[in-house]
Amino acid sequence: MRIFAFADWRTQPISPLYDVLANLEPAPDLILYAGDDVSRFIDISYNHFHGLAQTADAELGLVLGNDDLPQTLQELKIETSRVTDVHRNPLNINGYTILGQSGDVGTPAMGYITYSESQAAAHLESAYADIEDERLVLVSHTPPFGALDYAQRHSHQRVGSQAVRDFASKTDSACVLCGHVHQFGGQTAQKDYGTVVNVASHDHEGASGNIALIDIPDEGSTEDVKIEHTTLQQLIQQTADSETDFSGLSSLQTLTQIGPSRAEELQEIDIKSIGDIATQPKSEFKSRTMIPESCLERAHSHAVAFYRGETRVTDAAEFERLRRDGTVLIDIETDLEQSLVWCIGAYSYR
Repeated sequence: MRIFAFADWRTQPISPLYDVLANLEPAPDLILYAGDDVSRFIDISYNHFHGLAQTADAELGLVLGNDDLPQTLQELKIETSRVTDVHRNPLNINGYTILGQSGDVGTPAMGYITYSESQAAAHLESAYADIEDERLVLVSHTPPFGALDYAQRHSHQRVGSQAVRDFASKTDSACVLCGHVHQFGGQTAQKDYGTVVNVASHDHEGASGNIALIDIPDEGSTEDVKIEHTTLQQLIQQTADSETDFSGLSSLQTLTQIGPSRAEELQEIDIKSIGDIATQPKSEFKSRTMIPESCLERAHSHAVAFYRGETRVTDAAEFERLRRDGTVLIDIETDLEQSLVWCIGAYSYR
């Protein structure tokens, strides 16, 4: 069974994935997404997860990440005939069961979707109870404890899950797919309980999109699991009949008012980067696009500021009032129960 796997697709473009999946040889049997920014794949009323699965003629399994919202699955109607939330509904394919664990697991855990170790252990045990005589692929947004899980951004410690590790050890999983810890995206760890593959992508502007192509042997085979780590950019280059230049899509989506569909619309009129917008008058491309003028105004102002590396004040009088009054903004980040404060920020207009 061949798996196309990725996760944490925060700034990376979605559209090139269609071209890559349409031309990838051999084609994947299964696409797996290990969580975070799931809502990016629902553009207006179109489900890109379903579209990608159709393009590859494959099934797609996903879990939610800690930064996704609990109501995402219901409100966005992500599950379809080809798309399965494997946290709630294990997926059976080619003699394997794909079983999932969403969110951030541990104590403390951060984000909108969190589980304690005991909750995750109970969930995995319950989901596994009905599985018979099938090999297992475990998809967990949180890595197993001790495997590609050392976090530097917030805690400077291992943030993997003991419950995920223990479950993988007990069930002899063929592969554990994870994300969450961005710095280990694109890496594999061999553990005594199996192969751990982290497919997270960094979230800074222009970050590569990490992808793993995982080949799992059929039952009874003596071959090992094979993993090829690559990136979206590398796969685009390898796609011989791809004639579209997608290089500017990610950077264009940095701008306010510019999402995936508007980025593609600008690309079609040869506006491929933030610099292309910032270095020419709005009138040059205003008449050639259906994007509302008010949106172009804001996007152009943002592009100029971004391109020049400067702050642009859109309302000088309002900004001056805030400075004069000595306004200070305070932002306190907590978990949903507000029992843990994990970041406090302050900004003075003076």
